[in-house]
Amino acid sequence: MQKIIIYLLISVLTSLFVKAQSLDSLLISSEELYRINETYLSLPVPQNVFKFNNKQPEDSTITDYQIAIKQLEKDAYRKDLGLVFKANAQYNFNDDLDEESNRITRSRLKTELEWNILKEGFLNNKHKAQQKNIEISLLQQKKAQEKRIAWRRQFRIDYTYSINQELLTLFKHKEAFLNRYFDILSVLHYQKLIKREQLIEVGEKITIARKEGEHIKQYNKLIKDSVSSTYIPSILPILIIKKEPYQFQIAMASNRDSLQAALVYNKASWLDNISLSAYANYNWTQSDINTRNFASVGLRLRVPLRFNENESITKAKIRLTNTIDNTHEKGQHNQVVTYFASYREKIRDLHVQHKNWEIVQERKRVLQVLKKELNNPEAGIQLLALQEEQYDILENILILKKQLYTSLSHLYELYGDLKTQPFIFKKRPSKDVIILNDKSSFPHTFQKAFLKAHNITSVSVLDKNIVLQQKWKSSGFKIRVVSKYTKETMLHQWMREVLKTIKTTNNESIFISEKGSSNPHLKRTKN
Repeated sequence: MQKIIIYLLISVLTSLFVKAQSLDSLLISSEELYRINETYLSLPVPQNVFKFNNKQPEDSTITDYQIAIKQLEKDAYRKDLGLVFKANAQYNFNDDLDEESNRITRSRLKTELEWNILKEGFLNNKHKAQQKNIEISLLQQKKAQEKRIAWRRQFRIDYTYSINQELLTLFKHKEAFLNRYFDILSVLHYQKLIKREQLIEVGEKITIARKEGEHIKQYNKLIKDSVSSTYIPSILPILIIKKEPYQFQIAMASNRDSLQAALVYNKASWLDNISLSAYANYNWTQSDINTRNFASVGLRLRVPLRFNENESITKAKIRLTNTIDNTHEKGQHNQVVTYFASYREKIRDLHVQHKNWEIVQERKRVLQVLKKELNNPEAGIQLLALQEEQYDILENILILKKQLYTSLSHLYELYGDLKTQPFIFKKRPSKDVIILNDKSSFPHTFQKAFLKAHNITSVSVLDKNIVLQQKWKSSGFKIRVVSKYTKETMLHQWMREVLKTIKTTNNESIFISEKGSSNPHLKRTKN
């Protein structure tokens, strides 16, 4: 409120110096201000190619160490042939008689080399190596997800700083424009050509623009040291998704499910229950009579006869694993629905802002025609009011761009493969205009200027009106001859509607309604 009072005091002081100022000099000032700001007002055009890429410095994380350990274990299992050497030595200090051999055994030595082909041996080690390989694949998926999460957190700082810099540039031009616009309105208010409310409204907008600019500047100072500007261009393009990514969600989930199921099957292998070993041993025995030694080879087979339901247990474990994965997948799917709905809403709001921009451009072209053809003195001030609207639209577009990058970065975090393309503001197709007669209340030169202001180069004329066809053809327009009026826009009615809209009061909106948009950050454009 204090700022508004200050601006009102400034307006009073300004009025003391503008008593001798004429409307002609005021119009010159408004034309100069319009010409300067017209260079700043344009829809963003994609100048840089940007793709989502989570390249960043390789930092060792817990998952990296876990993968390295699993890799070493896998290599160790692959190199292990499963050979086991056993040795047993015995010496008898007492002269006790061995009842079985009826001899006194002084010492005994037994050595054995065993190769367990199945359990704890060659095949089992290969089996464990496969198990470690599956665990490594799961950890690599986890690492990729962690990497995307870390990238998104860093990228959020990066794109926020970049877009904030664009907003600061916009606020700088907007504040300078509003200050000069306020001076022009002060003169008009002193000469009692406008209401005081218009002056107060512009003063409030200057205060808001200054506060928002200071807030963004302070925020950028806080995050500047955390920005990794090498990974993003100075100006980010507005991006849209080429193709809806729901199919990637299914592919990722099925891949994880298959790995988890393979891990459960691997751990429940039949090799854990059956043992088959080949061995070779050497026996040496010394008694009080003689010394004996011999070698032998053989096979050992061990099969437990417990007849348990291992297969049922394995299936139950797989069902548990699938349930956990399905719960995780549903959570991801809900996130996808949320972020994709947010993305669609932002795209819809972008189209609304684009339509508002096109309408403002049409109004400006018509006002320029009024100013040139009809020498309308109010057109210059109305053009400045429309430029003010365009500043609000550009601010809304930058806010939407920041919100779009938030939704897209979350979607990229979930998928890791998000194909995007720049959003291009395309011009709306021109209307199909029909000229029914030449008895319009508007002069022919004004009608031509009006159509050229809307970039219309072809018109429809009824086939019976040959004179009208020749007249508009000689004026440089392409003629489309029609037998009857269908859905074409009648020129004289359209001109009346546009001029009537331009005459609306400053409290009435002439733009497309944004009713239904739930975005609280966007400014409503009114003239």
